[in-house]
Amino acid sequence: MQSSLKRIIIGASFFLATVVGATIGYMAYGWSFLDAVYMVIITIFGVGFGEVKPINTPSLRAFTMLVIVCGTTSAVYVVGGFFQMLTEGEINRAFSDRRMNKEMESLENHVIICGFGRIGRIITTKLAKTAQSFIIVDNNPDRIRLAQEKGYITLNGNATDESILQKAGIDKARVLATVLPDDALNVFISNVGAMFLILPVVMPCVEKCAIGGLLGRIFTQKKVELFWN
Repeated sequence: MQSSLKRIIIGASFFLATVVGATIGYMAYGWSFLDAVYMVIITIFGVGFGEVKPINTPSLRAFTMLVIVCGTTSAVYVVGGFFQMLTEGEINRAFSDRRMNKEMESLENHVIICGFGRIGRIITTKLAKTAQSFIIVDNNPDRIRLAQEKGYITLNGNATDESILQKAGIDKARVLATVLPDDALNVFISNVGAMFLILPVVMPCVEKCAIGGLLGRIFTQKKVELFWN
């Protein structure tokens, strides 16, 4: 991405220098400023209009050919930079999605975290520090982007959707942590999770609950237990 941006900057600078230099050059041949700029524009972009003044000397013809070559080359260089930027973005996105899908498929005995809000971020930080595998399910693009910037495995989707939980590997998970701000959704998701297998289900705990204690209870529970606000 940086190389394509650098290419655009270089091309645009060269194009601007060509326009300025060509305008000064035509003015040196006795043309007015407006006539010179007009000639530069129709020459570089190949509009096909007739010349403002006759190009009847060898030096003026050579200068015009130079303007055509420099102007066209710089314009193509800039356009190529834009296409490169778009292509790189699409390729990087495709590779990123492919890598994420492979990581999701390889998850086993992991934690599914529904919601990347305040509590979700606290839990993921603890899990990351102890090198435990987890996946974040959220339908907010900003929160998903924040999680991806931290290098977390994410799944953009609604956690109340059974197919989304299946894609997150709920049949292979050991913990389902549903930490959304809506208690009704948390209960619904926990019920959906219970349809697949009996695994610990964690919901938001009270404010005074220490996160260390919460995590300790998550990983040692043998049955479904709910933590309420």
